Amino acid sequence: MSFTAFTDCFCPRFKKNRFDGISPEDFYSENLTKEEQENFNAVHLAFENWSKGKETYLTCPHCEAESKIDDYNLGKTLACSNIGFTFWNWSEFTTDFLNEIKTILGSDIKVILGHL
Repeated sequence: MSFTAFTDCFCPRFKKNRFDGISPEDFYSENLTKEEQENFNAVHLAFENWSKGKETYLTCPHCEAESKIDDYNLGKTLACSNIGFTFWNWSEFTTDFLNEIKTILGSDIKVILGHL
């Protein structure tokens, strides 16, 4: 099974990373335990359901709390959203700029960083 280096998935209640102790390299090797692979598969199934418009919950393997996938902290490379903007070759966003976008949208925002 192939995998992207998605290694942050923090429970909104317990604040512990679902993939704690797993390196990006582990996902490309046979180093994952059955439990780690099941945790990974549960996240991908949750994303698949969420992308189809279903309200999706994920159970934390550490505290067993069930939370909406949208409430998980997915690090700075991924987020659940209904809208996204791509800015190519821009400098760092100022706090004022981000606050203005929040005001316009009437919602909190998350900045996702990516590099090609």
